[in-house]
Order: sequence, then structure tokens, then C-alpha cells
Amino acid sequence: MSEEEGIFQLTNYRDHPTNNLYKVFFFREEQRAHYFEGLLKEKNIPFERDTEEYKKSPLYLYGIRKTHLSEALDCNFLTMAKFRKPLLGANKWFRYGLILISLLLLVLAAIGYSLSE
Repeated sequence: MSEEEGIFQLTNYRDHPTNNLYKVFFFREEQRAHYFEGLLKEKNIPFERDTEEYKKSPLYLYGIRKTHLSEALDCNFLTMAKFRKPLLGANKWFRYGLILISLLLLVLAAIGYSLSE
């Protein structure tokens, strides 16, 4: 993976650099890579595994034939879902506070609109 690709890469997969019959999925965290690999094995999806150095840390690579792409994408989505962090942080009081402030602002806007007419 080149430095330029890393800046604009929105997904964690890309075309294989030398074989257009394959897609390459990549993970920076070993735990995610092992979980993804387990899902691939569970669904009997053949793959090739490799690692390479990227920004002084390992990058875990999985080559999967495009004929198995939809199943591999399902595995990838399940992997991302398992390890994702909450959108508004892990602190539930912060989330509730943000919702409360938003509702308060909405009520104030409605009151201001009704008084201006």
C-alpha cells in the first residue's frame, strides 16, 4: 500500500495490484484480522493471507477471488460492526446530555418562531 492510497482510502479493500481476479482486504489491527479470517473460514471462502509493513506497523492482508466478493464483503461488514465504537462516545451521560440540549434548542426555536408571528 502506498502512502497516497492511505490518505484517500475510504474502505479497507482494494483491487489486487497484479491480479485483477482478486480483491485485497487489509486490517491494521491483529484482532480484527483474526476475526475476519475466522469468518472467512466459517463460510468456507478460500483466501490468501500475507502481512506487510505500513508506517512501521504490520498490515494484515487477505486476498479473495472476486467470485467470493459478496460473501467476503458480508464478513468484512460483520467485522467492522463488531469492533466499531459508538458514534457519540462511550459515555452514556454525554449522549443523553447532547440529546437534551438539542431538544431544548428545538423547543426554544419553536417558541421563538411562534412569538415572532
